[in-house]
Amino acid sequence: CTPRRKMGVRGLHSFVEGKLPAAQHTIPLAAVRALSGGDCIVVDGMALIRRLYSAELDWVGGGQFQELFIKVQEFVHAFKLCGLQLVCFFDGGVDEAKLAEWLSRRRADLQKCEKVVRALDSKQPPPKSWWMPPLYISKWLGAAFAEAGCTVFYTAGEADREMARHCRDARCAAVLGKDSDFFVLPVPLYLVLDGLNLCGAQPTVAAYPRSAVLSALALTEGELPLFASLAGNDFVEIRSVQPLHTALFASTGRPPHSSVLLEALTAEVRRACAVAEWASPLPMTPLLWEAIDFRALLTAETRAQIEASLDQYRLDDAAGSIGARGGALLSEEMLRRFRHAQLDSAIFTAATKQAIWRGPGIELPGGPSAVVCCRPIRAQVYACCVPQARQPTIVREYLLYMSKQNLDEPDEVVVPTQQLSCEQIWSFPAEQRCSKFLHMLARAARDDTLLPALSSGACIALGPLALVAFALRYLHRHQVLSSQLASVLLCQGLVMAELSTRKERLPIDVRAAGRAPLPTAAAAHAAALFLRCTADLLLLNSACGGAGGRGGAL
Repeated sequence: CTPRRKMGVRGLHSFVEGKLPAAQHTIPLAAVRALSGGDCIVVDGMALIRRLYSAELDWVGGGQFQELFIKVQEFVHAFKLCGLQLVCFFDGGVDEAKLAEWLSRRRADLQKCEKVVRALDSKQPPPKSWWMPPLYISKWLGAAFAEAGCTVFYTAGEADREMARHCRDARCAAVLGKDSDFFVLPVPLYLVLDGLNLCGAQPTVAAYPRSAVLSALALTEGELPLFASLAGNDFVEIRSVQPLHTALFASTGRPPHSSVLLEALTAEVRRACAVAEWASPLPMTPLLWEAIDFRALLTAETRAQIEASLDQYRLDDAAGSIGARGGALLSEEMLRRFRHAQLDSAIFTAATKQAIWRGPGIELPGGPSAVVCCRPIRAQVYACCVPQARQPTIVREYLLYMSKQNLDEPDEVVVPTQQLSCEQIWSFPAEQRCSKFLHMLARAARDDTLLPALSSGACIALGPLALVAFALRYLHRHQVLSSQLASVLLCQGLVMAELSTRKERLPIDVRAAGRAPLPTAAAAHAAALFLRCTADLLLLNSACGGAGGRGGAL
């Protein structure tokens, strides 16, 4: 997953900070407990990607994950020193309402990947403006926080509402993020990530109590979601509500913009709600629509978007809960594992939506697509997790890669006939689960006869090193990785395993940007192959009872 470029309500951060200057709302981090009465911070993990995996780290040749793990340890330790603990949420899928936007952003990422390959071919370092995090960064970042002792959750779609719900239900102190939707969602205290300073003797953070936000905007708790929806957000396109915005300024002849528009909208929402005697969580009524849009400037489609947007801010809406999304398709055990981050989120979306999403990576033009090469592994996962009430059963894979003709259309994967379900495999002891993992991987690796003959106990003991060996074996059998590159990656895996055991960084001349040799396009492609394969092996491991690569099958 690549970091989402979510904005919530455009301009709302600046609008609120104009009324509540950050300098006047910056507090010592240690004061959060006294201000809120709790010691648990709910963190938007997706918002941390650019902070913890910064541009000076390698993003072309595969990534520097040991450095990421150490940075996360330091980040968590800073909060612990202030008496605070972290609960981290990560997006685990794409909401249907935002699929078009997701595809648009991933197409832009693919164009960046193509530019990077051309730069590497010319032996030129790619500029920082092309920066993208390594493949599956949210998985690696989530694993790093789990390793640091934090509770980690992945959600079926985007995480904002689940974060707010968890903050309320678990009586957490605050939410830490950088999305203006947290001014709209009912969280007791919003800590702005861009206002977090962990340097110096006393870490500080910009903190906005709920009461201060409501007072500054002069809106009620129920009016805020309507204001956000009419302003335009992640669910309501700004161009759709533009006629309403323009009408607010018809007498002035000036086009609406930013803070002036938001100020006018707050007044308009207060007026309309008072006239219609409306308050959330009531559904939109004809009288309220008449008060807001008496000239009928908004289309039926736009009105439907606004009503759907209001639903996204309602924490008590059962349709948004994890259980409702799973419905009757999932067992209680699968739901339990997903809720507790013991099940890869792609398994959940494959089982409930018959769909997964994968962003683009660096690949050689005309060479084998790394994400397509690893599809046989994913097919084995689908076979044990996707309900097969009818044949053939299809899983839609939303993938973007250089050789794909129609980027907007999903690839359709026929699910193999189920031999054992995930739940059946989970009931087995560890070595038997590992044996099932090896048999499934053997089928994906062109009916490899070596893998099923391996000792399950030895594979479990080797852990991550076994994962490296399996990935290289798979790629070599699919004839997409030369023996020379496989040997290099194996040696690199041994070195990184040793550094991980010692909790040490790579030497400065290797890890510092500009000092390490620029990888060739072929080397960057090999790194993408390895990352894609290991990520899908962890997916298979999760289906066989693993938890993010720890325990279970491996």
